[in-house]
Amino acid sequence: MVFRWDDFELDEEAGELRRAGLRVEIQPKPFALLRLLLAAHPRMVPIDALMQALWPATVVTPASLNRAVTSARRAIGDTGRGTRIASVAR
Repeated sequence: MVFRWDDFELDEEAGELRRAGLRVEIQPKPFALLRLLLAAHPRMVPIDALMQALWPATVVTPASLNRAVTSARRAIGDTGRGTRIASVAR
C-alpha cells in the first residue's frame, strides 16, 4: 500500500518514504512508526500498542519510542512541535 499526504508518499512494498518523488532517508523503526500511524489515521495509537508493534518480545524504554518519533518527525519535516505527528497526554 502507498500512503500519500501533502507531498509525501510512504510505500510499504518498496520500504520507501518519498517527498516530491525523491527518496527520504529514514531508519527502519521510524519508518515502521510512520506506517503504523498512517494505517491507524485518524485514530490515536496508544503508547503500549506502538511499543508492542515496534519492539515485540523486546524490553525497551520509552526513550526508544521518543527517538523513533523524533526521527520520523524530522524525516517528514514536522518541525512545528507535532504539527503532523501529535503526542497526546493520557
